[in-house]
Amino acid sequence: MSASVTMVFAQLADAFSFCTSPDVRHVRTTADPPMAPEESLKMLKEGNRRFVDGRPLGARTKDAARRQLVDQGQAPHTAIIGCADSRAPLETIFDAMPGDLFVLRNAGNTCTHAEGSMVGSLEFATGKLGSRLILVLGHTNCGAIAGATKTYLEAKVPQKAGSALQGLLQDLGAVAEQAVQEAGPGASADEVTARAVKVNVYHTMSFLLRFSESIRSAVREGTVQIQGGIYNLETGSVDFLGALPTQTELLDSTMAIPPSMVEAGEARGKHGVRTGADSAVPKDVALKMLKAGNERFAAGAPTATQTSGPMRKALVQCGQAPHSAILGCADSRVPVDTVFDAMPGELFVLRNAGNTCTHTFQAGGENAPGSALEGLLQGLSSVAKDASEELGPGALQEELAAHTTKVNVFSSMNFLLKYSEPIRELVRKGDLDIQGGIYHLETGRVEFLGRSPQQAELLAAEGTLPPSMALGTVRTTSDGPMAPQAALKLLKVGNERFVVGAPKAGKVHSSMRETLATGQAPHTALVGCADSRVPLETVFDALPGDLFVLRNAGNTCTHAEGSVLGSLEFCTGPLKTRLIFVLGHTSCGAIKGATSTFLSGQKTKAPQALDALLQGLGSVVSDAQKELGKKATEEQVAAHAVKLNVFHTMNFMLKYSEPIRQKVRSGELEIQGGVYDLQTGRVEFLGASPSQAKLVAAEGAVAPSLKSKMQGA
Repeated sequence: MSASVTMVFAQLADAFSFCTSPDVRHVRTTADPPMAPEESLKMLKEGNRRFVDGRPLGARTKDAARRQLVDQGQAPHTAIIGCADSRAPLETIFDAMPGDLFVLRNAGNTCTHAEGSMVGSLEFATGKLGSRLILVLGHTNCGAIAGATKTYLEAKVPQKAGSALQGLLQDLGAVAEQAVQEAGPGASADEVTARAVKVNVYHTMSFLLRFSESIRSAVREGTVQIQGGIYNLETGSVDFLGALPTQTELLDSTMAIPPSMVEAGEARGKHGVRTGADSAVPKDVALKMLKAGNERFAAGAPTATQTSGPMRKALVQCGQAPHSAILGCADSRVPVDTVFDAMPGELFVLRNAGNTCTHTFQAGGENAPGSALEGLLQGLSSVAKDASEELGPGALQEELAAHTTKVNVFSSMNFLLKYSEPIRELVRKGDLDIQGGIYHLETGRVEFLGRSPQQAELLAAEGTLPPSMALGTVRTTSDGPMAPQAALKLLKVGNERFVVGAPKAGKVHSSMRETLATGQAPHTALVGCADSRVPLETVFDALPGDLFVLRNAGNTCTHAEGSVLGSLEFCTGPLKTRLIFVLGHTSCGAIKGATSTFLSGQKTKAPQALDALLQGLGSVVSDAQKELGKKATEEQVAAHAVKLNVFHTMNFMLKYSEPIRQKVRSGELEIQGGVYDLQTGRVEFLGASPSQAKLVAAEGAVAPSLKSKMQGA
């Protein structure tokens, strides 16, 4: 008999033995007692042997087993810190069942730059979840370790990190340095790298023992073990290294938490964060704090990583007292608080595209912009012109763009000095300083520019109000209820103003705000998505007092039934609003996620609220696929589901709210829907739900979540 035939028979026999086994593998849940570290290690070794031999069992799960994990919760026998390398999938390597392993992964299987996350997660696993074994697993041919070794060997002089990746590689330099010493003179780069993999495993194990009191205590008592290992990419085998050779001496450490999690002290305020209980920070000290914070960020050693419950409580009770106000760009790559390593309460942050105070143009005329973006660019054109004149003819486009960035910073500073008398007066008296800076994306560092060269001249000149601050009117309780069609017209006209870049709603003055304090009378109640790209008041160019706005991911009533329905009943009742408008939008992340989950056939266990939300939207996606047919692409299904989801939310109101249904039946209230196009800024008005007449005529019901609460009561 040939070898190939023999192999086929062996595989068939293996498969037959699996099929005849009534219960292949047991899944661990909270119903199981904690597993001894020795037993956990044995399971890892046996699982790795099955993986190497090509006899895995871990993927063979059943619905009943998955249900156990949901109903009874997790109780992993081992917590593993592994590398994010795609060639080293930890559950696969150890042929583990769902529920077996609590897995933490990053490039280089290290605690560097993730101290609180890694250590905190392991404290959770060994505490709350009852894991008794921690395994730190490196692997051969690790790219992170190779990069760190290369960086160390090629470095002529120590340099500060210019990126997070460089910071990671440089922080692993201590590992490379130790590997060089252990490898001895004459060792090649490959030999040092291979040595560094093992050194790095020990380095991570050492970190856990040095900076976690709870883990250290458990190891000292013998209830938890920390083991190391190296996965060989070529053979698939794991070389188990055992405990850290220096474990005994490290158990005497007194550090309770990682160094980056230590509070910054009095500089952060009396409560660990700045609040109204703290005295004002002098302007020169505030600037120093900004510079120090940015240096920490650029060096990859931030300290503003933890906000406790008492800190948040202090911010509420004592109020805010930020040491600096920052006008920055809305660019997602420039998170202002992060760039300055600031805690909540330290910075008062304003952001928009171009970090500008301008964009004050008049609608109509020969040069009127065709969109809000064109208006913004027109508003910045004078800045580019000034920069071009300063550089002179022959300047390269790259040079012009860089200089325009600087000129634009001064332009915004000058705008404040020209158009705000309170700010001008504070600067004039020396109580306020206005400084500028440029954040360099490549290095993470801020170039501090100082004051505007025109500050003295502007302070000496007479100040004026910003040109866009024309007066307007706001709706209050003195205004009668607005008819649904009149309210709908306001939405349409307001959206058109927004699309063409000629908004009016921003012109709000103090007397208008004082009037609003007497009460509200919104003409429309809006249910929209929480997506940051869809600011509802802006989309409809609405004034304060116009819109009663409810927002959540997916503009849905699902999982927020009582909140949404109760709020709408309040708005259409005491506030006498006569139009409810449900607004979806293109490229909705919630709908995309629900579509992907549904079409993939994935049955999530809904361990998070997000998963439950996506599952709740599954019925909408299912309807969209049925209407389009099975040949429709995922993108087409998601786009159609956006529209159906609007109707689904409208139908939910009509089905589960008797007050709303009665008002619609009597003609006192209308429910309309629409879809906002992210690319054009236009709203497609869909009208009423096709199912409205049927739902209004049918007998109402109580929302599912409210029904269960009522029964419980």
